[in-house]
Amino acid sequence: MAKETVLIVSGGEKENIAELLGAYDEWRNAQFIGVDAGNMTLLELGYPIDLAVGDFDSISNEQMEMLKLVAKEIHVLPAEKDDTDTQVALLLAMKKFPEASSFRIFGATGGRIDHFLSNLFLPLEERFASIAEKIEFHNEKNVVKFFGKGTHRWFKNVEMKYLGFANLTPVEKFTILDAKYTLPSTNITQLFAYPSNEFLGNKVHFSLEKGLIVGVQSKD
Repeated sequence: MAKETVLIVSGGEKENIAELLGAYDEWRNAQFIGVDAGNMTLLELGYPIDLAVGDFDSISNEQMEMLKLVAKEIHVLPAEKDDTDTQVALLLAMKKFPEASSFRIFGATGGRIDHFLSNLFLPLEERFASIAEKIEFHNEKNVVKFFGKGTHRWFKNVEMKYLGFANLTPVEKFTILDAKYTLPSTNITQLFAYPSNEFLGNKVHFSLEKGLIVGVQSKD
């Protein structure tokens, strides 16, 4: 199976998703997963739906019938469950598209802060550890990505100005090499953020010998 991008669209930030996704031609080889009301966003924008996931308590019976006509597969969840709809969608995406190169999640960073924190901490869960560095969150002003042990090169999103990092676990020898503000090899034992850095060119190099960090590209 060829490597592919999986786009997971949740129900939040609907007004910005059309601009973020752009033309369907850009994602013709991607797999689309709608999460609950995110399915309606995909339908309204004319994108395909390879998998629809959710308890669907936020859509009408008429919308559900329309979804049944379009979605290739529908996975209905109970209203009360241990996992969020986004967690289940990501688990199903891992199984359905095991060779995916990235899992890009839209509409999952606004609204309720408890939901946002749940999403931000996804890479810390053992069941998602194997894809932690493939998970990305996108909204109008931010791109969020996760990085583990190793040397990394991160290319600048053309619309983003700022660069920030924070550790999600204790980190050893975290180094930022060629951003506006460099960081010598540093051990971090408590949660700490390095915000408001900037790219000097079209990419930045950084490394860590142990732990997990989250990187954020952002704009005002």
